Amino acid sequence: MLQGKGLWAYREWEMRRAIWMAPRTGATHILYKVGQGSSYYDGMSEIAQSIAQAGLIPFAWMYLLLDDPWAEAQVVVRAFQDGFQGFIFDTEADRCRNRFEQATQ
Repeated sequence: MLQGKGLWAYREWEMRRAIWMAPRTGATHILYKVGQGSSYYDGMSEIAQSIAQAGLIPFAWMYLLLDDPWAEAQVVVRAFQDGFQGFIFDTEADRCRNRFEQATQ
């Protein structure tokens, strides 16, 4: 279970700033956007390593679209393979509404 303070980052410069801010704010983890839908972003292994080397817990997050649930599941697998310790799904209501049941098929 994730506990403590965390900082969100979407771009590499935001991640560097979050690493700088973390000890000043008491943050223990950084939540970094690793993809959107079925797309996994390049360079995520290095991002996870940078966060961990700073003594912080790297957590991944992505917008869940449910257009291709199998491919979105592969984004999650890749994030864990690249060193992220957890995963957060940002399920936008307007985008995912009425798609959860369909995604289980």
